[in-house]
Amino acid sequence: MRKDTFLLALILLGAGCRSIGTKTDKAMGTKRVQERLGVAQFVIPVDWTAFPSVDDSSIQYYPEDADVVLRASALVFEIKDKTKRIDLESYLDNIPSLVNAEKGKTRAGSAWRKITTTDKEGKHTSWQVAEIQGTRLVLLVFTYSDFLPKGDPRVPTLLECAESAVDSTQFLNTKNIVGSAWSTKGHN
Repeated sequence: MRKDTFLLALILLGAGCRSIGTKTDKAMGTKRVQERLGVAQFVIPVDWTAFPSVDDSSIQYYPEDADVVLRASALVFEIKDKTKRIDLESYLDNIPSLVNAEKGKTRAGSAWRKITTTDKEGKHTSWQVAEIQGTRLVLLVFTYSDFLPKGDPRVPTLLECAESAVDSTQFLNTKNIVGSAWSTKGHN
């Protein structure tokens, strides 16, 4: 992977990990939020098999009955050297913000990292899931902002969402998703 491509990944990853959506945003109404963010809005629980085409590489969820935000972003990179095996664990460990993150693998064998931060808006949990799809490296970024009391049954398990996305051919089918990070060619 070229140096400039890796730097681009870090920049976009940082953007994906930012807190998005506030109580003020929700008060604006779905239509105005869509216009401002340029993304699709849905209600949790997430149906990973029914993504529409969107004008952005990120999809955000604003449930109607809770102060919760779930953001899913994706980066796709073409693997130029087809003979070189990419170590997903090392790939994630080389991202500075993930050095001290929790580590693990999904049922599908994809490597994941988890980071939780807290600010004046609440707690934000971000997961990065990396996997190889043929000749592409796919990095999924999930950021979950939780404004609900701890243990609230309406809070979904983000790892389950990540695993569902990784296992979903619909989600990883670039023909169904249009955006700056999604294309039939991927990033060079």
